[in-house]
Amino acid sequence: LTIQPTHVEKALENKIINGIFELMDDALRDDPNLPLTAFSHRRGRFYVWKEDAWEETKPGFTNELFDNMAFKFLRAYTKWEVNKPELNARTEEAQKYKMMYMKLLTTRDEIQYKRFSAWLFERIKQNVKKIVEYEFE
Repeated sequence: LTIQPTHVEKALENKIINGIFELMDDALRDDPNLPLTAFSHRRGRFYVWKEDAWEETKPGFTNELFDNMAFKFLRAYTKWEVNKPELNARTEEAQKYKMMYMKLLTTRDEIQYKRFSAWLFERIKQNVKKIVEYEFE
């Protein structure tokens, strides 16, 4: 997943989770066949494609995914910041903005983890009944 400046800006508008939502939406739109899925009858469980079958992820998978993307956002922010002269000024105001942005990008809590997991499940879940009906028609 490639984090664009628009994703960083979205995260800085409110919270990092908004940037992650936008990043994942873009990734799913660009490649709807990502090796990650969920099935409607197994609420909150995720599966990754490994070799030739779907394998259930371990508990905490979505938290790790969120943390991984948050780290990537932090790296993308440092590149984004270089192109913002107002943040590179050695003023008290610039330092306050930088501290505020860093806090937005590094603050994570259980609410954000749960929100991300629920959002991702709803976004990628497949209705198994429809899959089975299709396979046997």
